[in-house]
Amino acid sequence: MTINNFHRLIRLSSPKLNNIIVLGVVVLYTAAVLFAIPTQSESVVSRLCVARLWFLSIGVSLAFGTIIMKMFRVYLIFSNPTPKRKKVS
Repeated sequence: MTINNFHRLIRLSSPKLNNIIVLGVVVLYTAAVLFAIPTQSESVVSRLCVARLWFLSIGVSLAFGTIIMKMFRVYLIFSNPTPKRKKVS
């Protein structure tokens, strides 16, 4: 899914985590599309409401959880008093 994965800057930006962020944003956009669907039937409304909630929750968790995890990794790297060479995956 990542193009030019061999470049140093791409590798350092954690492309696997970037892909998870993109997946979360796509799920959020799907939730936005679900909010635009007009409904009349009560059974459809209840199912659609549950689907909206799930898509919104999963999308926010994937997108923002991954961003927070990336920030925590940067914090650990820069707050380490004795830096050791580690392989960034």
